[in-house]
Amino acid sequence: MKSFTIFHRFLTLTLASAALFTTSCKKDPVQKPDEPNSKLVKLEQSASNYTTFEYNANGSLNRMKAVEGGIAKEISLTYANNRIASAASANNAMKFNYNAANQLDKVDLHDGSLQTPAAGHMVFAYQNNVLNSIITTAYFPGNAEPLPIVKLAYEYYANGDIKVQKEYMFNVITEEFELAEMHTYEYDTKTNPLAALGEIYQVSFEIPSKHNPVKDTHTDKEGNLVQTTTYIYTYNSNGYPVQAEKKTTAPGQANPTVSLLKYTYQ
Repeated sequence: MKSFTIFHRFLTLTLASAALFTTSCKKDPVQKPDEPNSKLVKLEQSASNYTTFEYNANGSLNRMKAVEGGIAKEISLTYANNRIASAASANNAMKFNYNAANQLDKVDLHDGSLQTPAAGHMVFAYQNNVLNSIITTAYFPGNAEPLPIVKLAYEYYANGDIKVQKEYMFNVITEEFELAEMHTYEYDTKTNPLAALGEIYQVSFEIPSKHNPVKDTHTDKEGNLVQTTTYIYTYNSNGYPVQAEKKTTAPGQANPTVSLLKYTYQ
């Protein structure tokens, strides 16, 4: 449900890491649901903030367009052996690599085309065939090897939905990851249409669980509440969400920030 555009996470983390260096010198990953009867073609948060999805004749996602603040970025996909091989926008590209178990193993991040040297990587780690963590790295001048920036670690409910996501920032002095923030999720029992979009949504926006989140409790590294976000869904006859009322409240905030998410299918 986060409104990140493609590479937003990577580029933001790279800038954050660069600032740290300056001041201190910081199987599929998720069980997929049954394929929706209808494919999601648009997720809209506002008239100037939405994402559209286009599909090949065989039903595979081949293009996403993310619009944020009226600024659009389009991402095109290529496939090999029925898995995403690459994704490219006008200014960035990603190459997808898989391990022997056909799990997403590493994503090479290019600040340009695939012909340019990789600017960093997203490295996926598994425990008992379940995604355990993602570490994002970046190359910096003077370093032959990529340096870690951030680590996302996951805990799960028994049904496979993500229960907790912890974000760790890399401390360049101690050379260890330090907890920065945490999200704890609760869900409905309906199919989340975003989960069917596969790896491209996972690396571009967030890791979607197979059910729709109804509550996201965001805390800082000390466990203090940062904000709480709740979702109230309206579903179609197939049980898929067609809209969600999103309410975000921070401590001391008199009234929640309310927005309406709209889902369009084909």
